[in-house]
Amino acid sequence: YENTPVADSARRKQSQEKCAQIQAKMRKGYQLPSDFSDEEALWGYVSAKFATRARMAGDVLEDVLTGPARCVVALGGGPAAELLSFVVLSDVRSWPRPRLIVGEFVDYWKPIAHKVGELAGAPFEYMHCDVTRGLSEEANSALAGIAAALDVVILSFVLLETGCPTVLIRDLWEASRGKLVVIALDAGQPQPRQGNPRELAGSLRTLSV
Repeated sequence: YENTPVADSARRKQSQEKCAQIQAKMRKGYQLPSDFSDEEALWGYVSAKFATRARMAGDVLEDVLTGPARCVVALGGGPAAELLSFVVLSDVRSWPRPRLIVGEFVDYWKPIAHKVGELAGAPFEYMHCDVTRGLSEEANSALAGIAAALDVVILSFVLLETGCPTVLIRDLWEASRGKLVVIALDAGQPQPRQGNPRELAGSLRTLSV
């Protein structure tokens, strides 16, 4: 965290408080693009959530992937935690690193995603997208350009905060001719009870249907 707004404990606490205000809006789905313009709040999110997100993604990727991917996009990927997990897994399994892309509605995360990519020795790309719109719409023109090449799409905690639209995922699935691996990470799910999984809730239940 050197030379960032969370480099010392006092600023880290302030940044995390700002982050909590944004998260409160995201849980109710009324966040605005301008809410993400505060660099301190974004770094507050990184210090509070990055490790958890990366670990969660790593656990899922380790279970799901049986071979290397060529092209991966994390929709709502923000600080690129899931992409870092992909880099680690690829290196551990001696797989070639795939093309790694963050797809976001705002550009404010771009400097952080690029910084993480530099630290990982992997050039993370960053493109604009809107998970509430179809692949043919202008907001997703960059994503449409790579849709046929995608192997893996990671939904990075965007379902709950956007009302769980499925149009973009359906379009990407069709563009891949049914060969796409979709990994959905989201909040608001019940914890396992006595080690047993429980029925999906909310956004993930909608997506599964």
